[in-house]
Amino acid sequence: MKKLIFLLFLLNISLTFCNTKIYNEENYKFPFKNRFTSTAIGTPPRLQYKIKKKPVVSLYKLQINKTNNIPEIFWFAKKNIFSLAKQKKKAPLVYIFSGTGGYYNAPKTKFLRDVFYNNGFHVVSLTSPSHPSFLINSSSYGYTGIIEKDSKDLYKVMKKAHEIIKKQIKYTDIYLVSYSLGGTHAAFVSKLDDKEHYFNFKKIFIINPAVNLYTSSIILDDLVEKYFPNKISDVNNFISNTENLFFNIYPHDHINLDLNIIKDNSYNLEGLGLTEEKFKIFIGLSFRNSITNISFISDIKNNLGKIVPKDTKLSKFDSITKYYKKANNMSYIKYFNEYVLENLKKDDPTLTKEKLIDMANMMSITDYLKNKKNMYVAINEDESILLPEEVKWLKDTFKGRSFIYPYGGHCGNMYYKQNVDDMLSFILDKKN
Repeated sequence: MKKLIFLLFLLNISLTFCNTKIYNEENYKFPFKNRFTSTAIGTPPRLQYKIKKKPVVSLYKLQINKTNNIPEIFWFAKKNIFSLAKQKKKAPLVYIFSGTGGYYNAPKTKFLRDVFYNNGFHVVSLTSPSHPSFLINSSSYGYTGIIEKDSKDLYKVMKKAHEIIKKQIKYTDIYLVSYSLGGTHAAFVSKLDDKEHYFNFKKIFIINPAVNLYTSSIILDDLVEKYFPNKISDVNNFISNTENLFFNIYPHDHINLDLNIIKDNSYNLEGLGLTEEKFKIFIGLSFRNSITNISFISDIKNNLGKIVPKDTKLSKFDSITKYYKKANNMSYIKYFNEYVLENLKKDDPTLTKEKLIDMANMMSITDYLKNKKNMYVAINEDESILLPEEVKWLKDTFKGRSFIYPYGGHCGNMYYKQNVDDMLSFILDKKN
């Protein structure tokens, strides 16, 4: 009997080990070996997972916060919009959370939507709590960035969305798939649902989650601070000098560089004047753009008077240019300290900076995640927004439940065919 128990123990260890798939430089052919290049421009089109059919998408609007509590200047975002791509027959259902600053139709969210739709799923896409519109119409505390609070708000939105879509479709099991900050939200939402048992997710897959939002934000802040000591003037000069490189900056996605302009397979970007330094700057500026937006909205919504004078009633016809300029180039650390922490302490004087940081840290639920057997994670060894010890924590916490890639930066290899095949092999229970 003891021998049998021991053999079963060894078998369990073996199975756990086999469930982690680790790639190396020889068997992983993603073209970009620089983490900032990967993060900035993503996967070349010809190496992406191919989408055969685009779904017909229905949009729905949710009333979360009372409209009379939303300033008139934000008339355009009084309701929370989500989308549904539905199959014609009974099918599994997957929820997708957008990443940092992402709307329900952010490019990466749409890509995941199309992947799962093409594999027979109903798909619901939701806006990130870090998107300005969510902050306006769905935040319970008037700010964003405190993962515990944001995840509760997102879970509330999710349940309201489900009450609508369950009348529109016939579904079997429910899944949850998310990336970047959305992956972090998914971990906390999963924990909430394990208490409430509303969705009872069959499987959860998270891609390149932010482990500690505070430390990741410091990394992103530093990408701007290092190169732009003179703030606005330096930023404007940089953008004007590089606009001929076919860039557009998205607050929630990759820089939009047309990789089809590279005619060979070498992907020699330096020949186009695209250096690591430029990629770092664009990544940092993209993040700063998001912080500017949420700082501006938080100031008005909470009547803080830091950007717009207190008790100013802005109508939808008023110009906001002078106020927006004041908010421009806001760092996350300043937003965290002077907006979130300073004002939440008014309601809870015992609140400390350390406690608030912990509320935005996946490590605070380590024990839960270690035992969450139906949750898998995709990890890039060269992750550009995590500290090395955070990458190690992910690998240790999700031991036996992960796909580990040597390259990809932050979500840069998300569209890469091998990565998508791995994700589907877990979700669909098939060998890859």
